[in-house]
Amino acid sequence: KGVITLQYITLPVLSHPLESYILFIAGTLALLAGITGLFRAKSNLFSMLRWMCVTDIAWMVLGFAFGGADGSSGAILMACYAGAARVLSWLCLLALTSRAGGEERARLRGLGKSMPVTATLFAFAMFAALGVSPFFTPDPKPLILHSALACSFWIVPALMVLSSALM
Repeated sequence: KGVITLQYITLPVLSHPLESYILFIAGTLALLAGITGLFRAKSNLFSMLRWMCVTDIAWMVLGFAFGGADGSSGAILMACYAGAARVLSWLCLLALTSRAGGEERARLRGLGKSMPVTATLFAFAMFAALGVSPFFTPDPKPLILHSALACSFWIVPALMVLSSALM
C-alpha cells in the first residue's frame, strides 16, 4: 500500500536522457566499487558496513537513473529503509565493539549473551538492510530491478544481485 501511495507523489527527476546515462554510469561504477570493497573487507566489520553503504547509494542512484514509478519509488524506499538500517547497525556495532574492546570477530563472540538487546537489534538491522525485514516492509530492490529490466539493462541487474548476495 505504501509503495502505491509513494508512486503517486514521486515526480520525474530526470528530464533529459543524458542525465539518466550519467547517473547510470555513476551508479554502476559505485556498485562495482562497493562489490570490490566488500570482497576486500571480509575481516573488518566497520569496513564492510562502509562498503555496504556504498552499494546502497549505488542502488539509489541506479533507481533514479532507470526512472519511472518503480525506479523512483525504489530509490526513495531504499534511502529510507537502508538509511535507517545502516544507522541502527552502526550504533549497535559501536556498542558491541566498545564492550568487546576491539572489532575482531573473535572478541565479538559470546556478546549476544551479555548484550542480547543490542545483538538482536543488530541482527534486525542487518536483515532489514538485506531486504528480509521482520517488520514486513516492502523491499525496494525488486522495484529497482524491475525498472532496470524494463530499460533492457541486463548486466546491471546481475551486478545488483551479486551485491545483495555479498551483503
